[in-house]
Amino acid sequence: MYVLKMEYKQKKPLILIVDDNSVSIRMLVHVLKNKDYDLAISRNGSQALTMLDDIQPDLILLDIMMPDLDGFKVCRTLKDNPRTKEIPIIFLTAKEETEDLVQAFELGAVDYVTKPFNGLELLARVQTHLDLKFARDTQKELLIKLEEKLMEIKENNEKLEELNKIKNEFLGMAAHDLRNPLGVIQVTSEYLLISDLNDNLSEEQIDLLREINTSSEYMRDMLNELLDITAIEAGQLKLEIKVEDYITFLKHIIKLNKPLADRKEISLGLDVNGIIPPMSFDRNKITQVLNNLITNAIKFSWPDTEITVEVRKEQDYIITGIIDQGQGIPSDEINNMFKPFQKTSVKATAGERSTGLGLAITKKIVEGHGGKISVESLVGKGTKFYFTLPVVSLES
Repeated sequence: MYVLKMEYKQKKPLILIVDDNSVSIRMLVHVLKNKDYDLAISRNGSQALTMLDDIQPDLILLDIMMPDLDGFKVCRTLKDNPRTKEIPIIFLTAKEETEDLVQAFELGAVDYVTKPFNGLELLARVQTHLDLKFARDTQKELLIKLEEKLMEIKENNEKLEELNKIKNEFLGMAAHDLRNPLGVIQVTSEYLLISDLNDNLSEEQIDLLREINTSSEYMRDMLNELLDITAIEAGQLKLEIKVEDYITFLKHIIKLNKPLADRKEISLGLDVNGIIPPMSFDRNKITQVLNNLITNAIKFSWPDTEITVEVRKEQDYIITGIIDQGQGIPSDEINNMFKPFQKTSVKATAGERSTGLGLAITKKIVEGHGGKISVESLVGKGTKFYFTLPVVSLES
């Protein structure tokens, strides 16, 4: 037993030659030695099995007719061993009897070469099966790495979900605990502003009260939206679906928002295209959606402009659009608009503030109804928000 080593710069495929015929071995070595292969040689089957305890060849050239253990018995042993069963085996045979060849392939051989060898044919078959083995090994390694990466991602996702759950619980508790004191501050400041008590206050003190009232209202809105977003992210978005006359509902929403628009001298109207059938939706949640979109349009619109609530039916959906003539949104900021706490670079025209949560909540509510929301905008021209709601009843 010996291993014929050749000079190489990197690891080369190792080929084990198992043959009891010295002439055959010399011929095989002569053909293979000038290629990028390392060669190990065994002169019988028993010796080959012993060698394989210490080496792991990339391919075996195995003679069929040998004393002691013939090639078929060696092949069967190798294929029964998990450590060696994947090594490709090419049988060397001096005869081409169909029965022997069938048995060789049934035992798991990948190919055969007849003696005397044709050097080019031998090299072609050897290289083909080495390439196939390399491809299989590479695929197996990639699959192992992929499984490891997927397991790592799964573990990280589980950790993130747990952290997100803790975050949501904390935010929910904090928002709930802060909401009542803020309500007291807001109501008290509002009372002081409208009561006779402010007659004894200086202009500076009244301005301070207005700031307290405005800030507490802003904080109250933020806390309410924090409670909404944490509930939604925790999978606790509960919809109370009822059949409503959608146009009557929209007129009511517009009436509620009209005083806010009037204060900025903005026209707010409704444009109904075609017949709109009764709809199934959660009145409170869609009110929240429309209020978010309409108040945003008012915040970012200039005086003496128009905001239109447009509604139409297309196939199985009702499309509602809120169209303004405001400042517009830069195109590179649109994709992030529906993410929590995302704000655009556009400033409200009267200094109004925004929590950065309204659109994220709006998107979740619309999707919870089986709809979609989208936005189109041109800087200096205005913005169009559209959301869809299915016509079919969600109760069915």
